[in-house]
Amino acid sequence: MEEGETAECNYNIRAIIAISFFAHLLVHTYMVIFPVLIPFVVEEFGVDYLVVGAIYTVSNIAFGFGAIGAGFLADKIGSKKLIVACALGMGFSSLLVGMTSSLEGLVVTLFLLGLSASLYHPASFSLISKATAARGKAFGVHGVGGSIGLAIAPLIGVPIALEWGWRASFIVIAIPGIILGLVTVATKLGEEITRIKRSLPAFRTLFTRAFIITLGIYACYGLCFQGVVGFLPAFLTEVGGIVLGGILASTITLAMGAPGQLVGGMLTDRSGTIKFLSMVFALLGIVLVIMAIVPGALAVLIGFAAGFLIFSSQPGTGTLLAEQSSAQVRGFAYGLAFMANFGVGAFGTSLAGFIADETGNLSYIFPAMACFMGLALILLVILRWKGVVSSDQS
Repeated sequence: MEEGETAECNYNIRAIIAISFFAHLLVHTYMVIFPVLIPFVVEEFGVDYLVVGAIYTVSNIAFGFGAIGAGFLADKIGSKKLIVACALGMGFSSLLVGMTSSLEGLVVTLFLLGLSASLYHPASFSLISKATAARGKAFGVHGVGGSIGLAIAPLIGVPIALEWGWRASFIVIAIPGIILGLVTVATKLGEEITRIKRSLPAFRTLFTRAFIITLGIYACYGLCFQGVVGFLPAFLTEVGGIVLGGILASTITLAMGAPGQLVGGMLTDRSGTIKFLSMVFALLGIVLVIMAIVPGALAVLIGFAAGFLIFSSQPGTGTLLAEQSSAQVRGFAYGLAFMANFGVGAFGTSLAGFIADETGNLSYIFPAMACFMGLALILLVILRWKGVVSSDQS
């Protein structure tokens, strides 16, 4: 075995997909529960959208930039240990959020929640990308878990908040995270890690022109995603009311990500990564602009399409990154990618909050976020035009 290689693994792909599915579900439930509860937080503390957007940005910065260290650790100690630490960390951090009584405490505890969640994506994406050749399909199924997690957040968070307050929502969702961490400890994933020193060339060859452009695509997508998802529940609440908008419409819109992930995974494998992503980014940009200019009820329906499209691209972006990195440094590569996605993307939430406060209209957020899809589309064109898309490096 050459320096820098990992051992051959007999991956338990079913166990990997099952654990990853539920872990992904919980990660996104934890990370979107605060946006769902923004109206309650604003009412209690008497702050504006810019303040709560900034608080959520802190959590997302931890979520994004923590991924760099998580990616390095995934290559060094294996993905399973990180998934366990992620699940347990999110559970206990959520308990702390539910016990806080000040904005300062909210900032600190949400930071810890984001940092715990940051361990997940580099670990799971690295593991899945190495365990199967059908990456689009696998990432699609895995993504359904995340979409369901986003969709159930309003169903769980809002009714509990209406009955017992927004803090109770965080306390209740702490329980499944702790349970999943313990279950993962007892589950065999078939992963083996050879603890040997990695050679510098393995890292140096990672930073190709194609890889750097891919990081730019992740950043643009992240800015759009965080801005849209961060304020979509508040927008739908404003349009349709707390029940029809805040609960029902938000749930349906985020649930559209589940079929979006499956369709996206299938089309990624069939039509090719660049072609598929170009189509989705273009359509998403158009839909976001339309959502801002149509009447309220129609805006909700357009929101369903936005939910489908914004998630359908994720199997494609996951596959694109795998095509630009070798298995030796796959975890680190995904760490950098999710740093760009969630770390840089975190500022999309603050930008969205600023736009909402300055204009007094939440709908103006969506055309601004569409601009980032335009930038991502330009970067995809550069990848294709310059011919810098590398072959798969499994």
